[in-house]
Amino acid sequence: QSWLDPRLNLLRFGINETLMLSGETLTARLWKPDLFFVNAKDAAIHSITAPNELVKIDPDGTVLYGVRVRLKLSCRMDFRLFPLDKQRCPMIIRPYAQKTGQTRISWARQNPLTLEFEIQMEEFDLIEFHTGAYEEKRQLGDFSCLNATFVLYRRIHYHLIQSYFPTCLAVFISWVAFYITIHLPQIRFALGVVTLFTVLSIASSIRATMPRVTYVKVIDVWITACIIFIFAELAETTLVNYLIRMRLRPAVMRRVDFGIANLIHQIRYGYPTDDFLLKMDTSSKLELHRNVKRAEAIDRASRYLFPLCFAFFNLVYWLYYSAKEYEVEYHNA
Repeated sequence: QSWLDPRLNLLRFGINETLMLSGETLTARLWKPDLFFVNAKDAAIHSITAPNELVKIDPDGTVLYGVRVRLKLSCRMDFRLFPLDKQRCPMIIRPYAQKTGQTRISWARQNPLTLEFEIQMEEFDLIEFHTGAYEEKRQLGDFSCLNATFVLYRRIHYHLIQSYFPTCLAVFISWVAFYITIHLPQIRFALGVVTLFTVLSIASSIRATMPRVTYVKVIDVWITACIIFIFAELAETTLVNYLIRMRLRPAVMRRVDFGIANLIHQIRYGYPTDDFLLKMDTSSKLELHRNVKRAEAIDRASRYLFPLCFAFFNLVYWLYYSAKEYEVEYHNA
């Protein structure tokens, strides 16, 4: 901080050099603006090995006061685009009791805010920051305020590895069911259920690390889409299993349920060695043969349709949300 105090004009006393003050006793007697950080949740002044304060008085009465402070600032974040979001976190400074008529503060004209070293954060990159000044009207009067806004861009690499890749892999694994023969529905159902619970488990771990919000996030759209694709695979398996038994008489249907693998093999390759097949009428054999062909055709179509739909969803998802910028302005209560 720097201000002009005419009472400290050293030229009146014949002093034409800058004075440096140290010690709490001397610095405490100086007039200082009663500034505070509006959105600070926690703050501390460094005092190892001595209070980290600097007071310099120029001959014309200009006072330079510096102190090393550690701050934890609150930031209202919007997670609609999580984890592709960009956050704007402010730092607001204003006098506590000194009104505009008593104290008016402003940023330095040159280099109002400088970073002595690059800020390293685990999940964000600081891409830019800018400063501003305004007057705040309150019930007690008008106050001069300063603000600095830090624009943070979230690093997506962690979420690609921990969220997107595992769920995408689970969807791919669910498609293996289309290559499993239709006479093993138990294995196909088990594969779909396992991948579904895998995606739900990943979604639960993501929610555990996120604040509770009422709106839909970008990651929620992705998780929901993965669940829909896996559920669609389970629905396809159910449809195939139903088509094999469609339009068959109850006696034939029970036999199909009991030995579907043997029946399909014999119908397909023309070796009706099973006693039940030898007694089966021609219409039932033809109907079972048509049902098997329909089910296999759906499986073959699903092998191409599901990946194409998922690829189209990825194209729309990444193009739309990568281009969309959602910024939340901070409103002081």
